[in-house]
Amino acid sequence: LEGRVAVEGNKNSALPLLAACLLTEEECVLTNVPRIRDVEVMAKLLADLGADVQGIGTTTMRIRARNVTKHEADRTLVGRLRGSVLLLGPLLARRGMAHIAPPGGDFPARRSIGVHLEALFAMGARQIEGTDFVLEAPNGLKPASLYLYEASVTGTETALLAAARAPGTTELRHAAAEPHVVELCEFLRKMGADVSGEGSSRIRITGASKLHGAEHRLGGDYIEAGSWAVVAAITGGEVAIEGARAEDIEVVAAVLRRMNIECGM
Repeated sequence: LEGRVAVEGNKNSALPLLAACLLTEEECVLTNVPRIRDVEVMAKLLADLGADVQGIGTTTMRIRARNVTKHEADRTLVGRLRGSVLLLGPLLARRGMAHIAPPGGDFPARRSIGVHLEALFAMGARQIEGTDFVLEAPNGLKPASLYLYEASVTGTETALLAAARAPGTTELRHAAAEPHVVELCEFLRKMGADVSGEGSSRIRITGASKLHGAEHRLGGDYIEAGSWAVVAAITGGEVAIEGARAEDIEVVAAVLRRMNIECGM
């Protein structure tokens, strides 16, 4: 296989960044958004919660959550998307309550929502009994120091989203360090939160009672980039891959080099 390809924006970044748009009343603009079904479902969830969402199905989306009109996410849409769990923190921040049905995807067969709940409990949320996940934060979200018993990507993102609107400093230990976690930290920093340590297992975030809108261009999907690299390798070809940060695909390049495959960064 020979040629040149540009990868789309990172889907695993798009979902938490879309959820983060609920944290502010001001407009947020995301560009280089991947045009895939999961992103469309998350956008529809935001719209159902009261946000004005423009650009669904395009690479540029404008989201303004001037009013979050309800705390219960559409259960049909939630059932189609594992990433819907990321709405818990923003809903608690904006409404003081959050209600989602069991998320879709590989919950609960392979993944657990436990890390998410423990983080939110540490920040002042409490669960209301029932078959769904219904949480309330009657006294608001509070900063906390917590150790995540699993280095869960979405669990780390849930904690970051909640902490961004909890005035004071929250420290996460055993945090996930994937590129999409780093990108969420970058976006929250643009919105007015003070974040440090992203890319390591210890992240500190100082939240605020009010965040502002921000613009962000999503980084290229390193998983898609790595997939193209593997396809080039197994076909004996040469492919130039554009759009992904070199440091994000080091994990793939390192393995390919051990197999005597040339990877120029």
